[in-house]
Amino acid sequence: MENVNLKASPETRDQIQQLIALELIANGKVYTIKSYLAYLVGEVAKQYNWPVQTTGQRLNAGQFAMKAQSLMAEISAADVSNAAALDQYRTLYLGREGRLADLFHNLVRLPNESRYEVGLLLNKIKQGAQERFDKALAALENNK
Repeated sequence: MENVNLKASPETRDQIQQLIALELIANGKVYTIKSYLAYLVGEVAKQYNWPVQTTGQRLNAGQFAMKAQSLMAEISAADVSNAAALDQYRTLYLGREGRLADLFHNLVRLPNESRYEVGLLLNKIKQGAQERFDKALAALENNK
């Protein structure tokens, strides 16, 4: 089992390691919590047609563009009607650890010849998301 670097007391670390080592039975199979979470992520990825990649694998530019377009649709459908929803939108899509940032970080997994075009697409998506945020923020401030 891998060592986990946690900022917690030794007792809490032990409890977490015990939870990770627990086994559960689902769909007639025995899983550790860690492997069951990986299984669930895989099932969700299948359901939404998301490509599942392991670290270091090259991505196909078409798959990446599909993920980017799916994210663009998700961004345009996101709720920005009140301050709480707008803050969630900012964190989820525009934040340093948001979904757009994740796609930008994964650009390195694309073949060199595809990075430029996909990078342009991501920049357009980010600009659109930022413009939507700015307009919604201005509308909320005008309604105060």
